[in-house]
Amino acid sequence: MNLSRVVLVGTGRLAHGMIPALKAAGTAPVAVFGREASGVSAWLTAWGEGSEDIARLASLKSAPQEVDAFVLAVSDDALEDVSRDLPEGVLRIHFAGSGSAALPGGPVAVVWPIHTFTGSSELDWSRIHVAVSSPHEAAEAQAVDWARRFAGAVTPVREEQRLKAHVAAVFAANYTNRMFTHAQDLAAEAGLPWEAYVPLVQAVCSAASAGRSAAAQTGPARRGDRTTLSLHSALLSHQPARAALYAACAHDLLPHDAPESSR
Repeated sequence: MNLSRVVLVGTGRLAHGMIPALKAAGTAPVAVFGREASGVSAWLTAWGEGSEDIARLASLKSAPQEVDAFVLAVSDDALEDVSRDLPEGVLRIHFAGSGSAALPGGPVAVVWPIHTFTGSSELDWSRIHVAVSSPHEAAEAQAVDWARRFAGAVTPVREEQRLKAHVAAVFAANYTNRMFTHAQDLAAEAGLPWEAYVPLVQAVCSAASAGRSAAAQTGPARRGDRTTLSLHSALLSHQPARAALYAACAHDLLPHDAPESSR
């Protein structure tokens, strides 16, 4: 059964990114709730035609119960409080990779898109892979069917698989992006334009996209060049946090002697 009538909770970047997904699935929000009236207005404007038929909720407790699901496009930390304030007995769907699948008030299904959301309401969901999990068999089946109506690919997973998959995403995107920030700062300090590093970055990303990052690993730590590592560490000594991060990455990559029993 498709989720044709839902209540949307949240009007931030995720909620804006969900607009093309909701439309592709034939899912019509009958009401929307947001913390700020301006945020609700912005989301309704982004929805476009038919937004006049979507009610603005003054409180979560006033949400209609004659719907297929409550769609929770809120932060991980807000999930439990939001779910508790909504009427009971209605399926809750959220999108948090490490968010709980046990929320107060009703069955829960997690529909986690492996993507980052920037606030655009023109996201191409046909390129996005979605992982779905739920401790409730019927809720999972319903969520999988719904997600297949808008996502490029859908994989049902167990709870522990979803959590591990989310860790992978943090390494692949969040921490990697932070590394790029450090690199851009250092390049600027060195007087080089970031464009000089683009071919290098593209080569690394190409290997990552092909799933062969381990085979493509290079650099002083990989080859055990402790002289260069010491030089870099000295250069970063006035930036303790960055130096510690560099040292941790180097330690992870340094070749370690095999134990005597394996020689």
